[in-house]
Amino acid sequence: RDDVESRGLGDVYKRQLVVYENNVGAHIISLAPHDVLEIQQLAMTLHAAAIHLAMVNGDRATIVAELRKQLEDYTNAKTEHDEVMAVKEFIGTFYHNCGNRRLDRHMLAIQGQQTLLRYIFASCVPQRAADTAVFQRMLLDTINGDAASVCDMLQKYTDHMTLIVESAVTEM
Repeated sequence: RDDVESRGLGDVYKRQLVVYENNVGAHIISLAPHDVLEIQQLAMTLHAAAIHLAMVNGDRATIVAELRKQLEDYTNAKTEHDEVMAVKEFIGTFYHNCGNRRLDRHMLAIQGQQTLLRYIFASCVPQRAADTAVFQRMLLDTINGDAASVCDMLQKYTDHMTLIVESAVTEM
């Protein structure tokens, strides 16, 4: 029986996502390509706001130092988990420095779903740190104070990621 339950649980995790919502609890959602797109669109909207606000409200030297650390963690990632966490923290740097707690709370509402999408993406890309150039460019654009370019690079990365994840969930 344990083996059947274990396989069944593995199947749920493979085909669907377990999501935790405040005041609701854990529940399973199925992911279709349109769900991936909606999650990514919302996340990118919030990311762009955080980037712009961080450039205005945050201390650039602090932001750059945090981004450098996360970029180093990303390039040194040996596992999918390490890579996903480094990307999460790299983007999270803008939230931590945007000076808007409400924006940060809105991102937390979908962060679990986006993190799961990042795991799917990482599992589809066999080479760790395959997108190092994207994050290096975002760092350079941050150093130069160019929020629009940071957002453009993140949008290109997000579009690439979205296509791969949509394809992966179609095959599940």
